[in-house]
Amino acid sequence: MLEAVKNGKIIEEYTEDCRILIGGAINLTDKATIYLHVVCEYADDNYVEFVTAYIPDNEIWENPPFRRRR
Repeated sequence: MLEAVKNGKIIEEYTEDCRILIGGAINLTDKATIYLHVVCEYADDNYVEFVTAYIPDNEIWENPPFRRRR
């Protein structure tokens, strides 16, 4: 999760909830890379909380999964 957040990009912002959705790649091995979505909450000034993380569904997200399909 840390790798996805550190090297990913913000896909969506949920300002009312003080949350963002970050999408980033994770290298599992030298030959295997997956994309991960991580929802982070920044309501506290001292830390960021990881709310949830999931592998995005290819039916909903474009590949690489940084934009919702229309």
